[in-house]
Amino acid sequence: MAKKQKLSWEGSVLTVQYPSLRKSVVVNIEAFKPELRAAAERHGWKQRFGDLESGKSPREKYDAACALKEHYVGGGEWEMDVERGVAEILIEAVAVEKGIEVEKVRKVIEAKPEKVQEWASNLKIKLRIAQIRAERAAKALEESESEDEIDVDLE
Repeated sequence: MAKKQKLSWEGSVLTVQYPSLRKSVVVNIEAFKPELRAAAERHGWKQRFGDLESGKSPREKYDAACALKEHYVGGGEWEMDVERGVAEILIEAVAVEKGIEVEKVRKVIEAKPEKVQEWASNLKIKLRIAQIRAERAAKALEESESEDEIDVDLE
């Protein structure tokens, strides 16, 4: 399925492309009133933190918000280099790697939120996260009733 729209930024210009229509909307946000730009920025931050882990438990949302905050405080870009759910999987990976209870890892994060960034950049933890994801994907495939065939059209 093709994307309905594609957004891209260049300086203060936002381009929204609608590939199926072969049309675009180009918007220079500098042309807007300062109050409108400020409101949009506040909305963006509110949405960024508010949408974290949509549909998940309060604990998962809190953990994701802490991880996102630490990512930004550490100089990270708008988009995290990790996908949603990293807080929970990171906690699980640290617990497995260290052979300790998940709740103990949570307590460490509560006391020292900077640990999230440190652990997320640790190669052993990255490997453990990849292993956990692979195990989950294998289990999902095993439980799936569909036959997920890969169609590769090279032409």
